[in-house]
Amino acid sequence: MRWDEVRVNFPGQWVVAEVLKSHGEAHTRVVEDLAVLAAFPGSGEAMRRQLEIRRAEPSRHVLIAFTGWEKLEIEEILWAGIRRAG
Repeated sequence: MRWDEVRVNFPGQWVVAEVLKSHGEAHTRVVEDLAVLAAFPGSGEAMRRQLEIRRAEPSRHVLIAFTGWEKLEIEEILWAGIRRAG
């Protein structure tokens, strides 16, 4: 589903969605297709649901967003350095 379709189907709500297709564009991730997993009136419930999903399946790209936002833009941050395992 495109972001404009999500906004129409879930007006004024916080959605938990999985990114199905995206591409990079000038340090921004442009989401082309996403699947709404849940919708909530408040951000707290959405954050809790996103955390549950990420803990159960860390490989999924799950995000939360408010449908009042005209655009869905995700800033890409490049991490440099060594990460500790475990």
